[in-house]
Amino acid sequence: MIQGQVWGIANVNATAIPPAQSEQPLKVASVSTQGGCSCVDGRGGGWICCWGSIHGWSCGCFIWGTAVATSLTALQQSLLPVSRFLARIAQHLGGGGVAGAVGATIVYPLDTIKTRMQAQNLDGDELQYKDEIDCFKQLVIKEGPASLYSGLVPQLLGIAPEKAMKLTVNEALLSSLETMMPGSRLWALEFIAGGGGGASQVVFTNPMEIVKVRPQTQEEGAPKKSFWSIVKELGVTGLYEGASVALARDVPSSAIFFATYTLLRQLYTEQSFLAGAIAAIPATILVTPMDIIKTRLQKEPAPGEPLYADWWECLQDIVNKAGPQALFKGSLLHVLRTSPQFGITLMLYEILCDRS
Repeated sequence: MIQGQVWGIANVNATAIPPAQSEQPLKVASVSTQGGCSCVDGRGGGWICCWGSIHGWSCGCFIWGTAVATSLTALQQSLLPVSRFLARIAQHLGGGGVAGAVGATIVYPLDTIKTRMQAQNLDGDELQYKDEIDCFKQLVIKEGPASLYSGLVPQLLGIAPEKAMKLTVNEALLSSLETMMPGSRLWALEFIAGGGGGASQVVFTNPMEIVKVRPQTQEEGAPKKSFWSIVKELGVTGLYEGASVALARDVPSSAIFFATYTLLRQLYTEQSFLAGAIAAIPATILVTPMDIIKTRLQKEPAPGEPLYADWWECLQDIVNKAGPQALFKGSLLHVLRTSPQFGITLMLYEILCDRS
């Protein structure tokens, strides 16, 4: 019995064909890959059983009997599993990074407005911004059009490793879940795997977002801080301020998104943009309170503004001063940003990575 495993490609468990039976070519007659046990019937003697974890892939094989044992042994002893794994990481890093960067750049002004609305001081008789349109006007008139792209650099630097981590972990978990729970509904497995992917991405999203939020929320007239000056000022510990809230936001958001996206793709197989855009709506609205709390914890307090000890104190302050409805402030703008961004990202990712 020869065993071998290629992560993300297939788990192989095959019985070598005796030399007497392998003199003639062994032509594969049937292949079945359903995410569980896949048995290949070799006419002319022998079976080859493969437990496939290839989501959405199908293949045909033509195997010569004399090469079966030799090929599997060489596969087992080679660095192919490592190279396949690294290739998959590189694919996510490249495809996911480019797709994420394009999507984020297109809608970034909406992100800046959303962040300003969420972070504005709640003390005083009158808020700084009346609504999103007023916020946009004040930014352009007082700080110039370039202010709409404040903090874009750290966003672009962090988007590639974030997407690579999220997509790789999601795919690895989905592959394992399909093996452990054959026959389960795919959207349910994606809900679990998506949550795991969302949890893993916080390693990159939290530092990226806090460095992005600081320049986005700087007071008018205050000296602009560079990317590196903010990193040095915060230190390693400071870069993960608000990470628990980011985790509480990203886990349910990713779980809802991937489950909804999978359901929509099953109904509309050729509509990756539409599926991504629609799936982003519930994934965004339901976690808006956590996004607002995270933003307020990560911004640099202006003179006279309270410095929150934790997320609970921040939550109480928002509710007491502005009411529960304030926890969903800017949710419409948030959807207008994330919906096209997710649609563009998923569409480009599937084009670049040829993901079916």
